Amino acid sequence: MDRFVNILLTSDKKYVKIIGITMTSVMENLSKNKIARFFIITQDFSSEDINELNKLKNRYKNCEIINIPVAPYLDLFKFADVSKFKNKYISLACYFRLLIFKILPEDVKKCFYIDGDIIVNCDLSQIKIPDNKLIAAVIEAHAMQYKEDILSHVYKMDDFYNFINNSNEFPYFNAGFFLLNIEAARKLNLFEKAMEFLQRYPNPPYADQDTLNAVIGQKYRGLIDYLPPEYNLFADIDYDTNFDKLPYKEEYIKYALTKPKIIHYAGANKPWTTLAVKNFLGLWWKYYKLSPWGNDYLLKLSKLIFNTKRLKKFLISVTWNKKIHRIKILNKEIFSNKFNNFFVSIIVTSYNYEKYIRETLNSILNQTYQNFEVIIIDDGSTDNSLNIIKEYTEKYSNFYLYQHQNGENKGLCKSIELALSKVKGEYCAFLESDDFWSSDYLQNKIDFINKNKKAGLIVNDIITLEGGSCNNYVEQQADFFRKNTNTKILFKAFWKHNAIPTFSEVMVRTNLIKKCNFNPPIPAWLDFWLWRQIALCSPIGYVDKKLTYWRIHNDSFVNKNFNENNKNKRFFIKSSNKLLMKKYPLRYSIELLLKIARKICHI
Repeated sequence: MDRFVNILLTSDKKYVKIIGITMTSVMENLSKNKIARFFIITQDFSSEDINELNKLKNRYKNCEIINIPVAPYLDLFKFADVSKFKNKYISLACYFRLLIFKILPEDVKKCFYIDGDIIVNCDLSQIKIPDNKLIAAVIEAHAMQYKEDILSHVYKMDDFYNFINNSNEFPYFNAGFFLLNIEAARKLNLFEKAMEFLQRYPNPPYADQDTLNAVIGQKYRGLIDYLPPEYNLFADIDYDTNFDKLPYKEEYIKYALTKPKIIHYAGANKPWTTLAVKNFLGLWWKYYKLSPWGNDYLLKLSKLIFNTKRLKKFLISVTWNKKIHRIKILNKEIFSNKFNNFFVSIIVTSYNYEKYIRETLNSILNQTYQNFEVIIIDDGSTDNSLNIIKEYTEKYSNFYLYQHQNGENKGLCKSIELALSKVKGEYCAFLESDDFWSSDYLQNKIDFINKNKKAGLIVNDIITLEGGSCNNYVEQQADFFRKNTNTKILFKAFWKHNAIPTFSEVMVRTNLIKKCNFNPPIPAWLDFWLWRQIALCSPIGYVDKKLTYWRIHNDSFVNKNFNENNKNKRFFIKSSNKLLMKKYPLRYSIELLLKIARKICHI
């Protein structure tokens, strides 16, 4: 039964598609050799509602959905008065999660509970709980920081005696996401204990969450496995405030913001009703787009935009003659999140580099920024590199392996085209299978993009390994980028030379590279051809840090083709200029005029 990942969700009719988005995020990240088994406790679902959710089963073959009507158990919750809940957006359905102790099949040993306002941005099968633990959950940082206010009610409950005396030793956890040891819970009769607590306190302000903290958090502290904050990170909180009253260091929260695993849109601001969510707004809409209902993504988002007060305020504030010109600014204003968590597709093309491929892939795993997928194209390798790659794709759900038909060798052009047909990221980062990155490569690139939104292609300084034949070339290109202002059209760098030594330093906006022509005058110069096209259309950014380790060895492509490249450079430049003139007549003509002007003025 280890192949099953059991997940319980609760919902009423209003949240059908919303929990469907949560389920989509689970399936998009789940390991391919695991089966997600969703138990959905529903109050008023119609057969049409069930059919909507079953669209997920049609899309994901490793998805099972079991609907559990709550009607037979409603009498257990007749004590509840929802009008007394502290948050008005909480409904009776929140109590249904307590049935996790009672109604799941006997073969379910461990089970996740997930709120419907959560996005799962990781592989759930990688989250484990030891057999000697009862629950894995995350301390609620915001509530703990302001406990005298937010949790003032628990100071009046005898059950929270331990919390009142030592809140750091018996902290309050969030019940929106947890992993429960069902066998252990049954042995401890936790359902009966929860009901007994609710008889004494019929309507606690935080309902089920207060209940779970009382019967588990306060009584079985030694059986709780507290997960790091990235496993239940609240989206609608100002993280510039202090978090100095927690059982762990404040730095852990800052780290979680760069590497969120579970994003919780708790609170009144929900991403499907408002654009006012402080962090990770775009991530929820990303999974909406990937869901079975993603076809109406733009329609839903447009309605939300044009109903927002921020839009109305913007339209009133601009003058008539600037409305059209400034409408592009609106998109930035509405979607400006402090932490833009762009999804990156990392493309690795591999051919017979068994000696290096493991170091390459490990450098990806070690990235401090983790919101990525890895698209690996094996171009007909005949050594052991394919088996090494399969070790990673079988272990990590965001690593994907593709091959050409019949495992043929088709070259770099066709391999990158195949990779681009598979990517989902807003940006693509390239890493050649004999190179590797520093652990902060992606984070530095994302930080740069957040400050320089115009840059369509971003490069960085590099370190050469195993050969100094290209050291002068590398240093010359670095000097050029340092002396030229970032985020400018820098086609002048590509008139006669390729200013970008290696694919492994390039991150590019996906929609830009997909528009490129992939038929270079000389196939071996695909990179030069691509960068010439992009440099003509988009500003280039430069990160002045040595983030890429470029390996130059006897078998490397650059060494094998160095002499041939020099001989054919004139042909390549002449032929590619003609192609650029045909594809981008106006832009190319402007650059040509600028070149002539620079020559005349000796610039």
